Amino acid sequence: MPPASSRFSIQLTMPFHTCPVCGKRHEVHPVLDRLSYGNQLTCSPHCKITFTRLVRTRTLGEVQERKKFLRLRQEEN
Repeated sequence: MPPASSRFSIQLTMPFHTCPVCGKRHEVHPVLDRLSYGNQLTCSPHCKITFTRLVRTRTLGEVQERKKFLRLRQEEN
């Protein structure tokens, strides 16, 4: 009879993600892959912080552009 550890071992194939910050390919646990809903996960805590800053900067830029557009539209009326 095989040892208990080999009877209950599960072979997980680790999917690869590409870090949206540095471009490095890295393995991701299958559960995290499913929870990412198709988005790429960062490869390290440093890249996670950098990614958060990039998203915040982009979002704030979009808000400012929208405000400028609405201000110009209001001046036309």
